[in-house]
Amino acid sequence: MGQYGRNNSHGGSIFNDEYCSSTIVNCISWGNIPHEIYNAPSSIPTIIFCNIEGEYEGIGNINSNPLFWDSENGLFQLQKGSPCIDAGNNSAVPTGIMCDFDGNPRFVDDPFTIDKGFGIPPIVDIGAFELQYSQIQTPTPTPAATPTPTSTPTSTPIPAPVADFSGSPRSGAVSVFVRFSDQSSGHVDSWQWDFGDGGISSEQNPSHLYSPGTFTVTLTVTGPGGSDTVTKTNYIRITSGGGIGGGGGGGGGGVYVPPSTPRPTPTPRPTPRPTATPVPTPTPMILDLSDVIDENGIITQDGDFVIEGGTCTVEISADTVAKTTDESPLESIEILPVEDPPSAPEHANIIGLCYDFGPDGATFDPAIIIRMEYDPSLLAAGVAEADLIIAYYDTQTDTWIELECEVDPVTNTIAAQVRHFTPFAILADETPAQFNLSNLTIDPRTVDIDETIYIAVDVTNTGALSGTYAATLMISGVEIDLREVTLAGGTSDTLDFQVRGEEAGVYDVRIGDLTGSFEVLAPVGVSWALVGGIIGGVIFIAGLIYAIIWRSRRLRTA
Repeated sequence: MGQYGRNNSHGGSIFNDEYCSSTIVNCISWGNIPHEIYNAPSSIPTIIFCNIEGEYEGIGNINSNPLFWDSENGLFQLQKGSPCIDAGNNSAVPTGIMCDFDGNPRFVDDPFTIDKGFGIPPIVDIGAFELQYSQIQTPTPTPAATPTPTSTPTSTPIPAPVADFSGSPRSGAVSVFVRFSDQSSGHVDSWQWDFGDGGISSEQNPSHLYSPGTFTVTLTVTGPGGSDTVTKTNYIRITSGGGIGGGGGGGGGGVYVPPSTPRPTPTPRPTPRPTATPVPTPTPMILDLSDVIDENGIITQDGDFVIEGGTCTVEISADTVAKTTDESPLESIEILPVEDPPSAPEHANIIGLCYDFGPDGATFDPAIIIRMEYDPSLLAAGVAEADLIIAYYDTQTDTWIELECEVDPVTNTIAAQVRHFTPFAILADETPAQFNLSNLTIDPRTVDIDETIYIAVDVTNTGALSGTYAATLMISGVEIDLREVTLAGGTSDTLDFQVRGEEAGVYDVRIGDLTGSFEVLAPVGVSWALVGGIIGGVIFIAGLIYAIIWRSRRLRTA
């Protein structure tokens, strides 16, 4: 699959609608505008082993010119040196598909290219066409079918959007942060706000700080169908008034903080538990090795030994030494689903079945690979497939030991290297969201009246499941603002607040268990009593001098 040179405001190449869970593998998306892929809210696509312009996070994805022969003329075959050569995922090619879009062999190895994909060589190329060294220098494009004459369809014009918005709060005292919400309908690509006090913004949902006054707000929205403008006269009214009282830490006074409607701290919802798959009656799955192992316990043949009818694969390489606990050659492998497996670690869950690989204590040198299938529908909400692990149960310590694993979300398999046999299972970490606060910053810590103080705190989800945290900003014991952040397991974000000092004093700051403070300085005023005293003193001294001079002149006259 490939897309080139399309123009679509909702993803030039791919549009994943809400709640879409599409899987896209071995594809090229290049040269489309305004961007290659658009994911609507709540969509959870799996996009791996693809070449996507502008970069897209995913296993095996690359962001490099695919080097088509002549994309402008419809020749999307790969040139030698293309980064897409031998970079795909073999397991994603449907069973029975052996040819590319030109009808040429689908799996062709380029001996001059290092395999970057997934699977047993030859590795499939990314894209619709496989590089063929036997073909002529310039590939022949896929013949186009003779089109059936049809009437030219009448294009339906795209309607212009209709502008609308709301703001909250619309009134307040002294200085107020107003949060605006775009409520326009239709297809909108850009927003232009005029806040009525000289301020503007191109954000979809901006916030703006207003001083006292009455303001008219205008929003202009633009889309492929045209533009529309809405103006709301005298929409914001801010009056003069005092700030929030209650100075702390040795000072009285007040501090103003952009108001917001308090939101209750969200109540954690229990993670849905998928319905467990009934455990079938355990039936041993036996793998006979007697034909591929010699008297010294050395495997004499390469291959992936597949358990018939099971969900586990054992991969043993040639020259592997495989022995039982009494050092005898290992002539067979048994895999038995465990009816009553050991309990999973705290906050973890066994996905599917636990398998007892036997005979117990069998050893391998070097390590062999076991590959186990999993059912994604059994994963709790918020568990990422990439975080699944295979663990073995240590009967001596009664603990599960995690192994380094490789997850393939396309085939829903997970692989690990093992050197001995014991019970193995796939585990999912389901530790609930847990939040830690750190790095409370207050800048600056000393300000004059009406200056802004910036407060920030880092929030980290140390759990495995996603969750939402509500951070409350307390100023001198008064709840001032609340911000929420939703974080996936193991991720962090920074929450920012702004406050303005309105009255002199020292103010305590608290977010969670973190504390700090800032000071608002009093303005330097004029002491009129002192000025009056000085003026009076000057007049007194001048009068005294005048009296002395007058008396001196009279004495001389006498």
